[in-house]
Amino acid sequence: MLLSVFVSTLLAQFDVQPPATSADTDCCKSTGTICSVTLVIEHKLTMIFEKDKDLIFPNYGKLRSSKRNRDLSDDEERHVITADGASSRLVITINGQFPGLRIETYVDQTLNVKIVNKLHTDSVTVHFHGVHQKGTPWMDGAAFITQCPILPGQTFTHVFKAYPPGTSMYHAHIGDQRSMGLYGAFIVYPRKDPEVIGLNQIVMLLQDWNHLMDPETAYHRMITEQFEMSSGRVISTTYSIDRAQFSRYEFQSGLINGKGRFYSTATAHNGNPLARFYIKSGVTYRFRLIGAMTLYPMRVFIEGQTFFVRGSDAFDRERRNFSRL
Repeated sequence: MLLSVFVSTLLAQFDVQPPATSADTDCCKSTGTICSVTLVIEHKLTMIFEKDKDLIFPNYGKLRSSKRNRDLSDDEERHVITADGASSRLVITINGQFPGLRIETYVDQTLNVKIVNKLHTDSVTVHFHGVHQKGTPWMDGAAFITQCPILPGQTFTHVFKAYPPGTSMYHAHIGDQRSMGLYGAFIVYPRKDPEVIGLNQIVMLLQDWNHLMDPETAYHRMITEQFEMSSGRVISTTYSIDRAQFSRYEFQSGLINGKGRFYSTATAHNGNPLARFYIKSGVTYRFRLIGAMTLYPMRVFIEGQTFFVRGSDAFDRERRNFSRL
């Protein structure tokens, strides 16, 4: 799901979105012909404050240090990858971030995206979803189909034209590495469209989250069984409406921009910090919604607000109004 909607809102409250390339470089400008980005891919652990080698716990909407027995400052919290805060587990980061930085470019710019694989044993490839790759099919990122995997310690630079304009994403294309965090927003702006360029926008990446699954585990659980360890309950496989088998990948939490809360019951959660967005009353915003889910669809609504769909999968849509959902 790659959806762009406009929202006229009366709410008033902010968050750190995935950083944009323009925040770190000066290359992806509307006047430029080339946009160069480096993506460093490596493993990290959730709920660890690396500076102090400190295990972190959720604490009523904040993060608490186990060493110092105090809540982290806002600046310290920005250096902790939380997911849903249920455990400290291995994830894949891009430039130290989960999910990865937001790549912003303009139509027909030449993208130079350098992939640096710092994983210890795993190969990677990166696919740029929705990009036509006209004349550059070997840059498409599909392992063993259009290009060879990038081995541990190696680098590879994708060179292609940014087209079509719209909201999209880049993500892993080996195994199920996307489920561990190898993905990020990829936005292509039109050259001349004041409605798009000058609009306030919020980027939201959605992910279904499972505490146990890495790419290899997901495969083996699919062909054998998955159990709820505390009770021994067998987690049934999921099916489509035509009874095609999906997976034993269990939805345990939903993440927005890498943050969520684990609910042990329908009403009890662990108090992990959430993604929050500060917005002003009476201002129209563009929400760029990116569905990076492994398996499960997610429904998005904005309580008491009026919005309309602008586009989907980089194609404009008829402006269909939705009111007070």
